Amino acid sequence: MRIDVCMRVDDLQPEVISATSAVVFDVLRATSTIVTALANGCHGVIPVTDTEDAIARAHQKRHEGLETLLGGERGGRKLTGFDTGNSPLEYSGDVIAGKFLILTTTNGTRTIEACKTAANVYMGSLLNARAVARRLYNEKSDVTLVCAGTKGRFSLEDAVAAGLVMLELKVLASKDASKVKLQMTDAATAVALLAAGYEKGIGQCLYDSAHGQRLLQLGFDEDLVWCGKANKFSVVPVLDRHKGLVTL
Repeated sequence: MRIDVCMRVDDLQPEVISATSAVVFDVLRATSTIVTALANGCHGVIPVTDTEDAIARAHQKRHEGLETLLGGERGGRKLTGFDTGNSPLEYSGDVIAGKFLILTTTNGTRTIEACKTAANVYMGSLLNARAVARRLYNEKSDVTLVCAGTKGRFSLEDAVAAGLVMLELKVLASKDASKVKLQMTDAATAVALLAAGYEKGIGQCLYDSAHGQRLLQLGFDEDLVWCGKANKFSVVPVLDRHKGLVTL
């Protein structure tokens, strides 16, 4: 079971990940929002890279008689005319249960699109790191952990979340009598060491990150608290590449 990490979506090689299960990490905040929405009863999330396309898809869903929310942000702020932004706290059960969500974001939805060549595409975050690790370990296929980054740059929080999944995989391997060997690339080892360094609380990485500081300036303090809740959920969102729909 070989595990690699792509530190920025711009470094992703589609042909390389085609035989692997890819896990997308955009901890602040797209994948945390997707995990939260689906855990709270959302029927499915349609990630879209373009704002006009997102609006068109929402209109189409509503025309089909399906309850649909249009969510999105650019630069951390909710898009004008959209129902919701990209804060996971906007997607409580009373808001999202039984509905579809069309979501477009600055970094996360672009990364999901870039991973569509992978054999499987999962959504990862601090919120569901242990559940993701368990799913990957049960599959025992090769894995690429894909960090979205922020506007083409490395993001600390995405790397730490990928590292937490690595640490959880190592725990599973240590308890498995079949002794499945984890073949970790240097990048996988690096993120595991990074996550292990947050012994006093993994959520601190959000406050240490540049993007986290940006969100604090925008007033999203509670988002950092929420997104830092490690292993809160046991759900593992998966992308249906043919339908372009993320479900459980």
